[in-house]
Amino acid sequence: MKYRIATFALMVGTAACAAAQTRQTQTATPADGSRSFDRPQFPSTYVRREYPPVLIENATILTAAGDEIENGSILFRNGIIETVSNSPITPPEDAIVVDGTGKYVTPGILAAARALGIADNYGSLESGKVASVVVWSDDPFEFSTTVNHVFIRGNEVLLTSRQQELAERYMQLPPNTNRR
Repeated sequence: MKYRIATFALMVGTAACAAAQTRQTQTATPADGSRSFDRPQFPSTYVRREYPPVLIENATILTAAGDEIENGSILFRNGIIETVSNSPITPPEDAIVVDGTGKYVTPGILAAARALGIADNYGSLESGKVASVVVWSDDPFEFSTTVNHVFIRGNEVLLTSRQQELAERYMQLPPNTNRR
């Protein structure tokens, strides 16, 4: 008797699965019959913010194009490198001037630019290329070297986090003398 009930349950289950597979599913299609990639997408409203020009002077510049410029200067404006020179550059009036004395300047995404096939715009410090730049405290290949400044498309990126700022603020509070 147990086997008959089990066999019957198996037959009912198999029939239910077969019936479920024969149902046709319908997908939602727009009234005009087009697919999402055929329709015009929302246009971008992104507008790049203007940043002041940046001049890094008196630094050792490793261009990644084969040159090493001692006491060089690099000027970038609107995220694009305007000038790389081994002589002083007169900064524009509204420029942010970074003293690079004793520091090294390298491109920010050297190997990735070649790997991604975008080395014509990124990856070296040359006029006309995108200004993604790192300013190091010393030779970038030395163990004790630290990063002083990072510029992505000409915009300086802060090197402190919100947690670090809160910790520094907390450490400056006077000690709590009302403890019980």
